[in-house]
Amino acid sequence: MTILGLDVVGYTDRDPHEKKEIQQAWPSILGKACEKARIGADNHTDPGGQERGDGGFVAFLGSRIHKDVVAADVVAKIAVQLEYYNRYRHGDGRIRLRVALHCGDVDFDDSWSGDPVDECARLLEAAPLKNVVRDQPSVDLALIMSPEMFKGAVLNGEQGLRPGDYRKVDVEVRNFRSQAWLLNTGGAAATSPVDFLTDAELAGLAEIYDGRTSALNVLREAGLNMRLLSPDQANPAARQSSPAAFWREVNLSLRNGALAQGRRRILELARYDFFISAVRAESNWAEWIASLLTDEGYRVYLGDLSYADTAEMTGIMRLSRRWLVILSPDYLKSNPFGEVWKREWEHDPDRFWSTIATVRIRDCEPAEILTEIPGLDLVGLSEPEIEQRLGASARSWVRKVDRPNSKPPKPTMPGTAVARQAIHQDQLGGP
Repeated sequence: MTILGLDVVGYTDRDPHEKKEIQQAWPSILGKACEKARIGADNHTDPGGQERGDGGFVAFLGSRIHKDVVAADVVAKIAVQLEYYNRYRHGDGRIRLRVALHCGDVDFDDSWSGDPVDECARLLEAAPLKNVVRDQPSVDLALIMSPEMFKGAVLNGEQGLRPGDYRKVDVEVRNFRSQAWLLNTGGAAATSPVDFLTDAELAGLAEIYDGRTSALNVLREAGLNMRLLSPDQANPAARQSSPAAFWREVNLSLRNGALAQGRRRILELARYDFFISAVRAESNWAEWIASLLTDEGYRVYLGDLSYADTAEMTGIMRLSRRWLVILSPDYLKSNPFGEVWKREWEHDPDRFWSTIATVRIRDCEPAEILTEIPGLDLVGLSEPEIEQRLGASARSWVRKVDRPNSKPPKPTMPGTAVARQAIHQDQLGGP
C-alpha cells in the first residue's frame, strides 16, 4: 500500500489559535484532495486517524489505488486545496506542507506499526526537503518520495509523471540512511505561486482603491517595478481611466514579471485586517473599537458599507482578513448581513468560522449562525480591560503586517464622562 505523510511547516512557532486552526485544516485539505481525486473513503484511512497536531499519515489500499494515482492526482489535488485555503491568508496565516510518499505493509493497530511508516516519517525530516521550504518561502508544498515509490509511480506509472521533474538526494536522519527523490519546485505536481490577481481580487481592489494616487502608493510599497506599467497608468496626472481598467493593467504587469510573488505582496499591503459590521445606533462603539485596532497597527475598514443592509458580499469584505461584528440588541434585530453570513456559512463553514468574529458590547443572545461563532464579550468591562482584551484577541485573530500607517485622532470610549461631554458640546454647537 502507499503511505502519504505530511508535516505543517513552522507549526511549533504558531500561537494557540493558529495551531487550533491548523489542526482542523490539514485533515480537511487532505480529505477534500482525496475526494477530488475520486478516491472513496473506503480506499484510504481517515486523515485524522493518525494525526499528531502538526501532521499525520494516510494509507491508500495498494490493490485498489495505484502508486501513480497518489503521486500524481492526490498530490496535485492537495496543492489545489492548499492554494484555495491560503488564498485569503498571508504570512504566518498560510499553511505550508512537507509531503513524503513511501510504500509497504502496515499493521493497523491502535497505533500504526511497520518499517514503512517509520521510514516515511524519516523522509519528512530529510534535510533536502526542509531546505526547499526554508530557501523558497513562496513554495507551499514540497514533495519527496522513496526509491520504491519513485520506481512504481514515476518510472513505471501511467499518469504522465516525468522523471526529469525529480532529483536524487541523500537522506540521513538519526540512524536512517537512504536515497530519495525530491520534486523540483517547478515540477508538474508542485504548487506554483499565483503571481497575478483573480477577477474577484481585481474587483475588490478597484472598489477599495478607486483613486489612482492611493493605488500607486500601494504598488510602490509592495515593490512593483513601475516602469512595467504603461505611461498612462504609471503617471497619476495622465489620462484618467476607470479603477477596474487600472487594476487590469497592473495584472498584466504582474503576469509579465513586474513583481516576484506580486499577488501576495500587493494583497498583504492592500487588504484590510478588519471589516467592521455594525448598526448606526452603535456607531460610537464601532468608531472607538476601530480606533483601538488602528492604534495597535491594524488596517480597519469602517465606512458606509459597515452599516449597509445588504445580501451581497462586497469586494472590500472579500479583501478583509476578518469580519468583526459589533453585537448588540439593535444589531440582532436588524440583522444587516444575515443573508451574507448564511450564504458564506453554507458555502464554506470552515473558512467562515475562521474569518468572522463577534464583539458583544451590550447584553444580548446571538441567534442563528452567529451562535456558532467565537467572540469577545466586553459587557461590563472597564476601559483598560477592554483595551487589553481587544488587543489580545486581535493578535490571535490577525497577524499584523508591517505597513505605513497614519493614525486618525482617537475617539473616547462610549458612555464615559469624556465622551458624554464631547457629545454635549457637539449638540450645543460649541468648540
